[in-house]
Amino acid sequence: FVSDQPTQESKPQAELDPPPGARLPWLDAAIAQHAFVVLLFYRGFWWPPCRSELRSYIDDGIVDEIRAAGGEVYAITSEPQHLADQAQTHWDLNFESIGDPHSSIPY
Repeated sequence: FVSDQPTQESKPQAELDPPPGARLPWLDAAIAQHAFVVLLFYRGFWWPPCRSELRSYIDDGIVDEIRAAGGEVYAITSEPQHLADQAQTHWDLNFESIGDPHSSIPY
């Protein structure tokens, strides 16, 4: 099977936003702003179980408990930021979804 879809390496930089290395300074800044951070790694906007899992943190009150303790929650995906934004909007997440297509944030 040969796909006519471009590989991640051949995609234009605009589709892979942000540029390589941009997420580590973001993570450092997020950590500096809160007593602690919880990073929830998920596959992507295309995978329905991810929606259920991320929503459960809101629906079960876990996000509120984390915030009450001085922390913050972020969802991390290896997809581009525009898909992370779609997940945040369509799944009605009350925490930020971060696109990390270069896997800069270690897990």
